[in-house]
Amino acid sequence: MHIDRFSDVGPDADAPVVFIKFQINGQPFQVLNGGPEFSFTEAVSFSIPRANQEEVDYYWDTLTREGEPSQCDWFKDKYGVTWQVVPTC
Repeated sequence: MHIDRFSDVGPDADAPVVFIKFQINGQPFQVLNGGPEFSFTEAVSFSIPRANQEEVDYYWDTLTREGEPSQCDWFKDKYGVTWQVVPTC
């Protein structure tokens, strides 16, 4: 994982996070703090294909614990990120 923090004058270890680069199961991701004018919407979501209903239920229950369930296997996690957990069978 790589984290960049910047203040108005440049890099600063105590400043807010601006950029993070990380991997989940070998898949690279990059996220950028674009400020208050760029917020999470349903236009961007993550899909978690699972082999069976037991796995679907596990991820659904875990990620909605502090989140917000919706319909058709969609939900928002506690950070407002939209997900869909779907069976592959």
